Amino acid sequence: MRSPIEAATNLERSSSGELQNAFAARLVHEIRNPLAPIRMALHIMRMSDSDAATLQAARLIIERQLGQLTRLIDDIDEVTQLRPGPMPIRREATTLRTLLDSALELSRSQREHRQNVLELKLGHGDIALQVDRARLAQAVANVLTNASKYSPLGSVVHISTRWRSNVAEIEVADRGIGIPAALLSRIFDPFVRIERAGDGIYDGLGIGLTLARKIVVAHGGTIHAASRKDGPGTQVSICIPTGLFSTQGDGALVRSEQPKPVRGDPGRGLRILIADDNRDAAHTVAMMLELDGHDVRTAHDGLETLAVGQLFNPELVILDIAMPVLNGYQTARQIRERPWGSRTYLVALTGWGHDSDRQAALENGFQDHVVKPAPLERLRSVVEAARAVSERSGES
Repeated sequence: MRSPIEAATNLERSSSGELQNAFAARLVHEIRNPLAPIRMALHIMRMSDSDAATLQAARLIIERQLGQLTRLIDDIDEVTQLRPGPMPIRREATTLRTLLDSALELSRSQREHRQNVLELKLGHGDIALQVDRARLAQAVANVLTNASKYSPLGSVVHISTRWRSNVAEIEVADRGIGIPAALLSRIFDPFVRIERAGDGIYDGLGIGLTLARKIVVAHGGTIHAASRKDGPGTQVSICIPTGLFSTQGDGALVRSEQPKPVRGDPGRGLRILIADDNRDAAHTVAMMLELDGHDVRTAHDGLETLAVGQLFNPELVILDIAMPVLNGYQTARQIRERPWGSRTYLVALTGWGHDSDRQAALENGFQDHVVKPAPLERLRSVVEAARAVSERSGES
């Protein structure tokens, strides 16, 4: 049986109807993902005994996830801009540095989520431009977001610029999974996304690079993507025709600070492991269960889940399905093969909510299937079911 992840990310669609259905399923999944931590953060804020630090952490989670929803709505709006014909642009006087500042701000949340280190080098100082700054900043931000999304956690994303023959070039390079040769000619097509075997699904609707190309072409420029020749990773180059060139310094190397994860103190109750590559989603569920008195750990990919589980011996594991490295189905099967996981209560917590998704969860070793965003009462019922199983097996 083909998993919903494989069905939704199959890049060789034979009909437009299948493509539209896959896009609709992906859209529902992407909307549910930020709703889950928002709902859980609101539950935390309603609890009278939540301290100031906990309330502040919950508020920050809501702000980040509302930002994610806003960007998703912007993406949906951008789909309408992919219709045939030239894109209208409004040129204004700006500089390359100002353009990059806007792009970096637009992509900041994704980089913080992935804890990327940013390296920026302006090779020829600043460059005067006559461009649609808002649109072109969005194009560069889309490229930066992709670089972050497909890179290892905490890795470096490089941005460099150069000017030659009245053309400004912006290059974004990462150390991610690269682009398969078979997809190089299609990487800018709508809804095309890259998935490496075993890595699960990545967030997004698959239109960021398509829109970036449309914006760049509207400026008379070109955009090119290639896998790096000096190792794993991808390089994307954007070239924009320009007139004036002014030197305002020799360029500089800038590093961003990596965010520090926040974690609550373990409490009494069941040993629970939460696994979700959306860190806010994992953290809010963990906070909520800790406030209920449980000892909770988090993980953010399949291999980390297995490593934490080996040391923690959880009585309940709540797994997201669309995780990198090993997806939820693969992780569940491997948990069942381990001594510590043979009697663990396994629950799928996912944005995939069709009957076929529930059936797939049961077939892969899960005992329950919960759709995001899960009500607090539903999560507590899962905990009680896990407690009953643990008591019957003599674990508690």
